[in-house]
Amino acid sequence: MEAAAASSDSPANGRKPPPSAVRWMKPDVRPKLAELMGAKAEPADVAAFQKGCYDAERLAIERGEHGPQALWREISKRVLHPFKHPLALHQWVAGFVFDAAVWDVATLGPAPLWTPTADACADTNLARFMRDFSRHLKAEGLACPEWERGCTGDPAADWPLLQRVSYDHPTLFWPLVLEKLGIHFETPPTRVLDAPANAWLPGARLNIAESCFAKRDPEMDAVVYADPGGAVRRLSRGELRAKCVEVMNALRAAGFAPGDRVAIDMAMHLESVCIYLGLVLAGCVAVSIAESFSAGEIASRVRISEAKAIFASEHVHARIVEGGVKRCIVVPPGAHDGGALATTTNLADGGDGHQAWADFMRAGKLWAKQHGNCATHVCASDDISNILFSSGTTGDPKAIPWSHVTPIRCGSDAFAHHDIRERDVVCWPTNLGWMMGPWLLYAALLNGAAVALFHGSPTDRLFPKFVEQARVTMLGLVRRRPAPPSRARASRAPPPTAPRRRPGADDGERVAAVEDGRRVGLGADPLLLVVGRGVEPRGVPLADGDGRVRTATRLGHGAGGRQTHGSHFLRPARLPYPSTGTSP
Repeated sequence: MEAAAASSDSPANGRKPPPSAVRWMKPDVRPKLAELMGAKAEPADVAAFQKGCYDAERLAIERGEHGPQALWREISKRVLHPFKHPLALHQWVAGFVFDAAVWDVATLGPAPLWTPTADACADTNLARFMRDFSRHLKAEGLACPEWERGCTGDPAADWPLLQRVSYDHPTLFWPLVLEKLGIHFETPPTRVLDAPANAWLPGARLNIAESCFAKRDPEMDAVVYADPGGAVRRLSRGELRAKCVEVMNALRAAGFAPGDRVAIDMAMHLESVCIYLGLVLAGCVAVSIAESFSAGEIASRVRISEAKAIFASEHVHARIVEGGVKRCIVVPPGAHDGGALATTTNLADGGDGHQAWADFMRAGKLWAKQHGNCATHVCASDDISNILFSSGTTGDPKAIPWSHVTPIRCGSDAFAHHDIRERDVVCWPTNLGWMMGPWLLYAALLNGAAVALFHGSPTDRLFPKFVEQARVTMLGLVRRRPAPPSRARASRAPPPTAPRRRPGADDGERVAAVEDGRRVGLGADPLLLVVGRGVEPRGVPLADGDGRVRTATRLGHGAGGRQTHGSHFLRPARLPYPSTGTSP
């Protein structure tokens, strides 16, 4: 990327530059830049880079933007290049900009290497929500003095106020959230929250999976995935729902009834998505088990959840048999998309209760011919839809039930904190055995976005190609830290990153999340939307479905999604927690 144009007040022109910009021209700076840029860098390139940093600071000051945040925004946009310049150079320049004299890490935390412009703040789900919230209150004849007095119209200034309103006035706040997410009720709730009973949406009857399809464009993409040959294919919402109905029919044919608990021990691919949503639509309870677990770990989760059966990938079947699980449907890879319909594993090893996927689905088609397609089962809001588990490192794993209300939290988090929008494509390599698997489905589908599924490891060389071909607009990854040398390996979970790109926006966009480790929530279903308050410069905090607070920042891209910012991190936000004791 070309450096900024030469200025009329540069030292070469004999005019006095801004005092802070002079530091870029100190004699010791150019040798350090040459060292970091590498042996192949020409002296002219080093000089142009040094001059570009100087001019970037001059431009920021001329616009009245003082401080390291404004300077970094200019340098990362106009001077640094992610492919041309090595990471060590990005890191050194960042340290030079945010040196101890201007940024006290002990007081302010890690330096925020991205801060949004006013236009970027205004063009977000959360900013539009704030504008609509004011109109919603007026249209409904509702009063919220706290919001009316404090709202400035500037989303960067108003989101701490919105957090307080969401906590103090849930009956005013949540109806608009439900409207934004398109939550479909067969029977609307009598109120938003029954505080004495700690019950959300009491009296409501719904099936949360139906909200992924109801009143939505059936032609809109729902899943983007790679077929067995590696070609990227797309499945519309109408097509996905039809496949889920086929699963529902097969569940009824197999004798499963609403409320029955059925486990899933599969990788995150098209079949497992259809099975998960089919179970929820049928009123059954999906029991999440990670495919990496041993036979004993699988058996303990089946026992604790009282699951009547388990769906398992072929490569997991031997562990299912070893664990003594009596009933299993074995799903071969690519079963929904031209892959092998016949399983290659020996079903006889598991006894009569072990069944091939093809036989299971064939019985469902016969059942549908006799009875018609299975209808969506309408549930009470507090009926269980999913059972997840704690890690089990200190004994038996603890069951974590999700009601039909809990996934609304997934959708609201994605709406507010990941800024997921209609027709986005969301890719987050994960597994239905962990919270992020169900979170991903609801986060994308409730916001009108598609889920991108890569059947393999994100470290595979094919993964970046898939991300490009699938046109992913939000990519979530986990940055792993080495575990301490301990037998227990009881280290905290590594912080996730959630890069985001929105082609066509100003320089593009990408989001990264940095975990802060604090927890938020409200009651059995942590449904409180948390929009935290930071000190300048503010980031965009987010809380996942388990309530762990993270902070998001955007990274810029040039034309075609080319990244134009350097190394990016953001300090965690400091959130104002009410002192009522309801936030664990």
